[in-house]
Amino acid sequence: MREHAPDERMDALVERVRAFDDCPHARIAAMVESLLTPAQWDALEAMAARREDRQEGRESA
Repeated sequence: MREHAPDERMDALVERVRAFDDCPHARIAAMVESLLTPAQWDALEAMAARREDRQEGRESA
């Protein structure tokens, strides 16, 4: 089994949370959010922003 880098794990978590946010089951998204501490949620949002910046950089290149 391959060891994942922290960024890859966080990216996977970002995708899971976004999938919950996009689904009609808002209670599930709220539950996921409630499991994270404010610092973890901030880290997750920062990781998502960095990932989006990287993707935009690739698209514009």
